[in-house]
This record gives sequence, structure tokens and C-alpha cells, in this order.
Amino acid sequence: MRSCSPSSRRRRKKKVKATLTPEQLAEYQAKIERTGVVYISRVPPYMKPQKLRQLLSKYAAIDRIYLAPEGGLCATGTRVARAKR
Repeated sequence: MRSCSPSSRRRRKKKVKATLTPEQLAEYQAKIERTGVVYISRVPPYMKPQKLRQLLSKYAAIDRIYLAPEGGLCATGTRVARAKR
């Protein structure tokens, strides 16, 4: 049986957390508050940007909304799939 003496165990180094200066903290908070882009993969075909804005505005302020039209193969595949039902 092995002995579990402190010298035989691996010693882990404690992680030291860096402290932020007020300038670094302000910069970090500004980075977090920056606006981003959200990709929504499946939007119903006849949903307008106004309706999407109404639905999402309860979670955050919405600046711009762009709904790309359904492109080539996806649109024809949808039509064919619906016709076969």
C-alpha cells in the first residue's frame, strides 16, 4: 500500500485572480455592454420585422432588424416538400 505523504502528492498551484484598476473595469464593462448580432435560423415565412421587434423588445432594446429572403434551393425544397404532403 502506498503512503499518501505530502511529498508524494502533486501540488497544485493556486490561481491568483488579477485585480482590475478602475480604468480596466470601465473598459471591460463597456466591452460587455456593446451591442451584438443575433442570428435567428427559423422565422415564419410571412413574419414582418415589426412583429419580430415587438416579440424581442421585451428582452432588450432592438436597434436594427434585417430579414434575409429565403434563397434558391431552400425555397424550392420547401415548395416541393409541401407539394408531396
